[in-house]
Amino acid sequence: MIQQVVPQGQLGNRYKSFTISLPDGTIDWSLCENNSADFPDWNENWNERDYWDICIIKQLTKTIYVKFHGEQYNQIRIKPGDSPVIFEHIVYRDILISNSSGDIVEFDIILVNNRTITPPPLKPVNLTAIATSSNSINLQFEDETLHSDNFNEDYFKVEVSNIGPNSGFLQIGVVRQSATMYQKRPLIIKYLDTTVIGLTQYWYRIRSYSVDGGNSPYSNIATATTP
Repeated sequence: MIQQVVPQGQLGNRYKSFTISLPDGTIDWSLCENNSADFPDWNENWNERDYWDICIIKQLTKTIYVKFHGEQYNQIRIKPGDSPVIFEHIVYRDILISNSSGDIVEFDIILVNNRTITPPPLKPVNLTAIATSSNSINLQFEDETLHSDNFNEDYFKVEVSNIGPNSGFLQIGVVRQSATMYQKRPLIIKYLDTTVIGLTQYWYRIRSYSVDGGNSPYSNIATATTP
């Protein structure tokens, strides 16, 4: 029998805090769906997805396995020394928790749900940068969303730094090529930066943007040096 206290504290209508006592041998216990009755304002489907902005798991007494149910399952092993564990900017439908520790596992969990607002678009992936001349660097990245997805971007923001990968970034342009209804995944998009000068190293990052959902997380950082 799963024991829980709902809620420990009311943090607003998008925030809920629980204490969970999970018996040994529990496999894929559905935290969100099992607790939907406690979240009456979270029960409307958003394209069969929920957007959970932050999930905090803390005060573990034993190891548990947490599986995020999104486009695919992503299982993470969390040990007592790992807590608190904070997950941010994840689009998924549920949290599944398993316990095979041989004992009851107790922990606290805080969920922040932003279903009442439009989620940000997905981030660009596999960004690369190649210097093509002393005053041009060619960027290429992938967009895996489809036009039919509710979180499709309106455009991409391109940022560059000549200081390093962790600071000094400035937006230099946008790419307005967006996903189309019948595209093949992924859509490869290119951008040519002609603001560069010779014999200089540059770092790039890109994020998606939509009017309703705002900015996505950043892509990976790519670097190139002009000849």
